[in-house]
Amino acid sequence: MKVIKRQNEAPLFDQLFDGFFRDEPLHWMNRNFVNHRQESVNILENDAQFEIELLAPGYRKEDLHIEVDGDLLTLKAERKENKEEKESNYLRREFRIHNFERQFRLPEDRVNAEGITARFEDGILHLSVPKKEETKKASRLIEIN
Repeated sequence: MKVIKRQNEAPLFDQLFDGFFRDEPLHWMNRNFVNHRQESVNILENDAQFEIELLAPGYRKEDLHIEVDGDLLTLKAERKENKEEKESNYLRREFRIHNFERQFRLPEDRVNAEGITARFEDGILHLSVPKKEETKKASRLIEIN
């Protein structure tokens, strides 16, 4: 008779709760969740173009960089830390400088990368990615026999 020893998964679970109750809860949440977030994006499609909306609150237009390399669209934001803030004597500081980068693969055969336009308004970056003329959907009337 062979004894099969089952691996105990409880230590991992125990470590999770030990870390949670040992550390300050807000610190635990920041360490495990905030650092892994991505900026939210909406992607819309209509007959003429794709529209990309990237949520970037707290950034200025100068902080944002948009680059197209072949079929790869890259959206980046980089914010520099203010030296005056660095020298301040904080008791607690939860505001952090957060840089991000999002990349999207464009369907090269369907979009006109040269015609991409961007505007930044109310913390949202709006990109318009026009479709190539031959791929725009043309409606047609279908007769019923």
